[in-house]
Amino acid sequence: MDEELHSLHLQVAYKVGKERSCGKKTKFLTEEKAQKAVEAHNNWEGRKHDVEAYPCPFCEGWHIGRIMPIEILKWIIGS
Repeated sequence: MDEELHSLHLQVAYKVGKERSCGKKTKFLTEEKAQKAVEAHNNWEGRKHDVEAYPCPFCEGWHIGRIMPIEILKWIIGS
């Protein structure tokens, strides 16, 4: 993940809070392990939507969740 996107995800996490960004989600120790989970999920035919890996400032790990385009991340930070 590039530096800007990484920073935006961390800012959004602080803005929306621990429960929504970390909560009961699975913690992956590395971006690589989270990315493997992303690939498995996105290849699953029963999925409702694709996901992406994102860093978590609360548990200092990685989670997977709905894809957030950079424009949406910026909008959340600005709102």
